[in-house]
Amino acid sequence: MTGARDAGAGGRWISGATFAYLEAWAPRVSCREHGVIVAAVPRARHDSSFTRAFEDHVAWLAVDTNKSAVAELMRIAWRTVGWICDRAMSEQLAGRDKQTAGRFLDLLGVGRCKQLLLVSCDMPSWITIPLAERCPNATVCYDPFHLVKLATDALDDIRREVWNEARRAGQRQLAAELKGARFALWKDPDNLTEQQQLKLARIQQLNRRLYRTYLLCQQLRQIYRVGFDRAIVLLDAWLK
Repeated sequence: MTGARDAGAGGRWISGATFAYLEAWAPRVSCREHGVIVAAVPRARHDSSFTRAFEDHVAWLAVDTNKSAVAELMRIAWRTVGWICDRAMSEQLAGRDKQTAGRFLDLLGVGRCKQLLLVSCDMPSWITIPLAERCPNATVCYDPFHLVKLATDALDDIRREVWNEARRAGQRQLAAELKGARFALWKDPDNLTEQQQLKLARIQQLNRRLYRTYLLCQQLRQIYRVGFDRAIVLLDAWLK
């Protein structure tokens, strides 16, 4: 495990491994725009007291683990986990453009681009357009996360519409129940609390349109949880 902490005076850098420590100095420079700052170094992100490898490991852990557990495991403060995730995410978002996709395809080369048959990716045009232009034989497969998110967003749109209709019609009790149903509708059915299960049952009785939208959203999720042959059958049924 590699980590780093700013030693303070002079901007000294300390990077640690399991049984060895490497110390290096990060010089300060004078910038006309930003004043006196520590020079950029390849081993760390800007304004960070940790190495890039350490931060990447923390961010990777934070995907499936809460902040408190990551903080205890990596021996850093709880707030530091959030700061590290912000820096890592900002860096990733800054590279999400057509030029980045183009550079990746340049590295593959014309020959290997033509050999691609399936590509799993996000949905923005800065990915799909370069793929269409330079990978003529590739079928784009949108990743499940973004497809399910579209369905979840549509479900929430319907919930708001139904809530507004009830509110305008003076149905205060119905409006109140629908307003508090957001998490019950979003949550995986296997993880619902007893109270949330009762709320869903209530929605089934009160508004068939919203409940049908909920079922469509859950059925879409189920397509990605079964084998290929079963998934094709479920997808065809869902599309109908």
